[in-house]
Amino acid sequence: MVVTRYFGGILLGTGGLARAYSAAVKEGLKNSIVLEKIPARKLAVHTDYNGAGKLNYLAVRLGFTVLDTEYTDRVMMLMLVPATETESAKKQITEKTNGQAVIEERELLYYGMMGRELLQFSLPLNQLTMH
Repeated sequence: MVVTRYFGGILLGTGGLARAYSAAVKEGLKNSIVLEKIPARKLAVHTDYNGAGKLNYLAVRLGFTVLDTEYTDRVMMLMLVPATETESAKKQITEKTNGQAVIEERELLYYGMMGRELLQFSLPLNQLTMH
């Protein structure tokens, strides 16, 4: 936390300045929300309509978030998968759809839940090679 004061250094004295900074930090923390940021990978899964139901079932069972689903002549489901579970998820998707799904790995990011709201955060450039 960073506290910036533009006035009051000399007039408050050492103790008064320490109390002012302390009060500002306490107020900031009181109004803050702690959020766990989880590294994740977006997976775009392309399948037929029969595979879409299987993917939805798998996403619910494994706790993955379906961000978007597009229905055309095929189905494209965009899933958010914790980064540590990406390989396992790809294997299970392949097994569940009998090898019919095409899985496209998309960007790495962080996500967190604030109540029921999903928040997504970009990864810093130095972390883009994370697996």
